[in-house]
Amino acid sequence: MARSRQQQSVSPPRPPATSPEEREKQLIAAAVDLAEQKILDGTAKTQVIVHYLRRSSPKENLEAEVLKLKAELLKAQTEKVKAEQRSEEVYREALQAFKTYQGVKSGEEDYEE
Repeated sequence: MARSRQQQSVSPPRPPATSPEEREKQLIAAAVDLAEQKILDGTAKTQVIVHYLRRSSPKENLEAEVLKLKAELLKAQTEKVKAEQRSEEVYREALQAFKTYQGVKSGEEDYEE
């Protein structure tokens, strides 16, 4: 016996989400699955078809790549600032250690008379 389209499109139940972000991902996946099924059945509205046509355009792909690269750049800049802050802290600690070796106590100013 051949299965009907309705029975073929039934997907196995998903495990319950453990966070709101995971739940959102599940809902998005369900919406995409439904849109795909409607496109395959020929019952999709024009807006759904246009949405996926736009998503597949070279311009859309380029814009997505630009956004991805900007995010990577921002992340690299953030890491650079954090590394500079760590370097400054290490430098301060090294200077303090050198002062200690020279006999200058912590909090004591380095005056020459």
